[in-house]
Amino acid sequence: MGTGGATPAGSSCALRLDPLALPVRYRAADPAADERVRLVELDRERVTLRRSVRGVRMKVSVPVSAFLGVAMRLASPEALDAGTVAVMLEHRDPAEWVRLLRLVTAAPNQLDQRKEPASQVRALTAWADQRDVPLALVGRLVTASWLYADPLSASHRRGLLREMAADLHQIAPYSTDGLTLLRDEADRYRDAAAGDGSYG
Repeated sequence: MGTGGATPAGSSCALRLDPLALPVRYRAADPAADERVRLVELDRERVTLRRSVRGVRMKVSVPVSAFLGVAMRLASPEALDAGTVAVMLEHRDPAEWVRLLRLVTAAPNQLDQRKEPASQVRALTAWADQRDVPLALVGRLVTASWLYADPLSASHRRGLLREMAADLHQIAPYSTDGLTLLRDEADRYRDAAAGDGSYG
C-alpha cells in the first residue's frame, strides 16, 4: 500500500527529493479530492497528507519509519492513466494501513441520509474507472467505511459491511505482505454483517 503521485513516463520532474533540502512540499493528483489534488509534505521525521473531500478537511501524518521506501510503478495499459509512472511510498505495515483507514473514514460527513448507501457509494466513486484495480476498489472501500462511520447510517450498516468485506477481500492480493491480515479484516466485516452490524 502506498501514496504518491503519477507522472507521464519519460517526463522530467521538477520535484527533487534531496535529503539536505527537506522539508519538501508538493501537490499530487487525487481524483477523489476537492480540486482533484492532495498536498504532501515530507520532512526527515514524517509524511503529512492534506486533502479536502466535499469541504471536509483531512490530515494524515505518518512517521517516515513506517514506510519501506520509494517504489515506482508503471500503470497497466488498461488503466485510465496508462503510460504513467506512479512514485509511491511503500508502507511497511498492513495493520497500520487498516488503522489509518479507520481514522480517515471517521471524518464527519454531510451526506443526505435519505439516499441508499449503495447509490451514494456509486456517486462518490464515479471518478474511478471500475477497470482501474485496485484504485476503484480502494475508493469503494473508503467510501463505504466513511458512510458506515456515520451514526445516522445504523439502518444500512449490514449492507455497508458487506460492501467493505467484498472490496477488502479483492484488495488483499495487491498487498505484498498483508494478504492474510487484510482477508482476516474482510472476514471480520462479513461476520459483523451477519450479526448485529456492529464493528469496531
